[in-house]
Amino acid sequence: MYRRRLRNPRQEANDVCWIEMSTHGKRYFNILKNNNPDEYYDMLMEIVKEMRSIPILIMNNGWRYIYSLVPSDTGKLRANLLQSLRPENSIIPRPYPRSINDIHLRIGLFTTIKYAKYVEKFKTSSLSHKHGKKSGSERVYRGRESPHLVLHDPKAKAGYMDKIRNKLKKTAIQETRRMLNNLAIIWGWDKKEVRSLFVMKNYGFHYPSLKVKII
Repeated sequence: MYRRRLRNPRQEANDVCWIEMSTHGKRYFNILKNNNPDEYYDMLMEIVKEMRSIPILIMNNGWRYIYSLVPSDTGKLRANLLQSLRPENSIIPRPYPRSINDIHLRIGLFTTIKYAKYVEKFKTSSLSHKHGKKSGSERVYRGRESPHLVLHDPKAKAGYMDKIRNKLKKTAIQETRRMLNNLAIIWGWDKKEVRSLFVMKNYGFHYPSLKVKII
């Protein structure tokens, strides 16, 4: 699987999507590999095909949410946030999986820019929301090159990180449900049986599971 490579290793990603194989799923596929290698590989390929479409939609929606909610006068912050959603900073299944360990998807929204925490605390009342005229005189620290800056953005919202993260989590939930439904149709399984093969972490996904019988 791909490893998340961060410019700043101390910066932890805030996951918006995290899917991996459950203990039951690993057991099922290990037995299937011994009994029917062809079916084992075909099923892994079908999972990977469905799973690899999720990051594309999260990336597309992330671009829209970041550029609509993050203040425009924040230097490289928008680009840095969008970069965090790219494949090189995520864990994505290989196109041709080598084993069940490749069935792992993890995407995080994070930033490595130091002044981001100050922009996050900026008050909505201090941003421009009327005919391009700034309201208030709040200032934000941005570093040595430009110590202070009055943000000026008619569409920016305060607390943008939580807003963007929650929107992306909703996208992840919707796409995960679509993946499970598609796999259930392809395999002719009950949706709950498909659900039992996976673990969805940290983004509020709830779906009852019914463990598929291991023969």
